[in-house]
Amino acid sequence: MLLSRRIRRPNLTPIFKTNLRKASHNCCRFRNFAKTHPEPARLVLNPPAPSQKIGIDPFDLDTVYCNKEALEKYLEWRGWDVSIKGILDEHNLQHEFQSAVGLISHPLTFPLTLGRHIQHFAQQPNQNNGHVNDKDRRISRICCVGARSECTLPDDFWREFLVIASAKNTLGIFEESKERPGQTTSYEWIIDFVGPDVPNQLKTKHVALSDQDIMYSQAQHSLAMNYHTSFLHELVLQLLTKLHTRNNTTTDPSAKNNALETMKHFWDGFVLFNPGLGHPNLSKDWQSTIKFLSRTSKPILLTAHSSMDARRDLSVLQDRFRVSPSAAEIEDGYQLNPYASRMEFVDPFTEVEESVHVVRPNHSSILINGRS
Repeated sequence: MLLSRRIRRPNLTPIFKTNLRKASHNCCRFRNFAKTHPEPARLVLNPPAPSQKIGIDPFDLDTVYCNKEALEKYLEWRGWDVSIKGILDEHNLQHEFQSAVGLISHPLTFPLTLGRHIQHFAQQPNQNNGHVNDKDRRISRICCVGARSECTLPDDFWREFLVIASAKNTLGIFEESKERPGQTTSYEWIIDFVGPDVPNQLKTKHVALSDQDIMYSQAQHSLAMNYHTSFLHELVLQLLTKLHTRNNTTTDPSAKNNALETMKHFWDGFVLFNPGLGHPNLSKDWQSTIKFLSRTSKPILLTAHSSMDARRDLSVLQDRFRVSPSAAEIEDGYQLNPYASRMEFVDPFTEVEESVHVVRPNHSSILINGRS
């Protein structure tokens, strides 16, 4: 029986389950699938053991399949499609395959959207971000700005980010292979979840690949997740204060400038999932943070949860980055994200006189300051 081999069950956090229940009305068939068939819905969310298909980049064809089949191809690469079909067969729900995929798309959208661009955030040998790095081990630190539901995602799904990192490392996607042919470097990934909506009770967590997962790469990959309930510009000020106090440089103007320059390189990149930079109810809160981000010259991945959201946010980015080297990238605009959630939600900030604004997490994305 397939069921007997599924020992590890996903631990859906209460906060994440609440977010899942907020999907828009009954027209969302993926939510209906979970509501009508709770047991198979729970089982299909269980990540499978690694597959043997490590000879290709799992994201190599996502532009070809665009928003139609990219997720299905990823699930096939992971062997998840076999697991789903087995579960549905056991419950005589073979016709619900697309409903199951749609349900899985929701928690996977965050690690897959970030994993798709992981090479832009990987620490390079010639970089110095203040972290300990050597030829066999590097530390890459990403700041998730304005974090909300992504910081409550169960560990099993953020472990998927490590599976992607390990596979891409093996394929030399972000390794300077000419310097070290045939070798891979171990990575310690750190994601700092920062935002006023980050729950206070969340504590630092560490996620690692299992022994089975290691088959993707001889190198070790680990992920540490930190949580900060504050705006990014407030956290930067806190870190600067600590830096000045530790170095006893609170009254030295040149030291303050050096410390600020250090903070610009503290993170290797930033990701903003559905931030609403141009939303009339949210735009004012983003001004100080966007000002800081525009001065870092680091890769910035942003997503939007609808075409309307993307247009509003793009206007803000064009204004803030208009004289930067990134202006040309921004001019190209947001592109549809093949790993967007397929679950639909009603925008809670929709004005009364407006028509209902239906959104999908990570509907589209844009990358600023990406590495060539």
